[in-house]
Amino acid sequence: MKNYLPVNSQNMEKIFNLSKSRLTNGICNLFYTKKEDICKIKKCAYHMLSTLRCASILENQLSFENCDITALFISQTSAAAYIAEEKGSSVFIEPPRTSCRIKCCPQLLEYAVLTLIYCGLMQNEAVKIGMKVRKSTAEIYCNSNMPNKCSLEYLIIKKAAEFHDGRLIEYNCGAANKAIMSFPLRHTDKNLKNYNILFPADIITDKFSSAMVILSQL
Repeated sequence: MKNYLPVNSQNMEKIFNLSKSRLTNGICNLFYTKKEDICKIKKCAYHMLSTLRCASILENQLSFENCDITALFISQTSAAAYIAEEKGSSVFIEPPRTSCRIKCCPQLLEYAVLTLIYCGLMQNEAVKIGMKVRKSTAEIYCNSNMPNKCSLEYLIIKKAAEFHDGRLIEYNCGAANKAIMSFPLRHTDKNLKNYNILFPADIITDKFSSAMVILSQL
């Protein structure tokens, strides 16, 4: 398995500096938050947890598993739509019409999908996210701009694309903006384990799920 972020790379230093800055800001916000403002304290804590998780995913090597990416996409986006609705935002979902089992890194795809939703909702009150599965490729798209290239969010999506030998595309045409991640489909491998996909209800009720942590900043 190719390691896209070798230990001595400039990327590692960038991840460290970004993480350090975000954690420092989170700690400062905690110190200046009144103890009565529980919601703000929780938001700061989620912000720091999100930073640590992003850094961990970017720094560590991940493995492939067999996974139905259609089911994965639907479970994560459905949970995200529910969380966003509670915060006054909307997520519209366009899933593939058929199931698609492939060899992939499910954790990276989950984070990429959720990060695209989060970045889209930071720009607009509503976001549309979809997935298209063709004969040999999959495409995840969101009607938003790509995250800033100097952010952890961009590095997460970039690693998800690179890890799956894919690419990132940003389409801008007036008010029509679209961030796209496409990657080739790999056949399942009988020697790999099958990824356990959670139901949306399980994701929502888990206070430390990826969806809850990433979308807590809305």
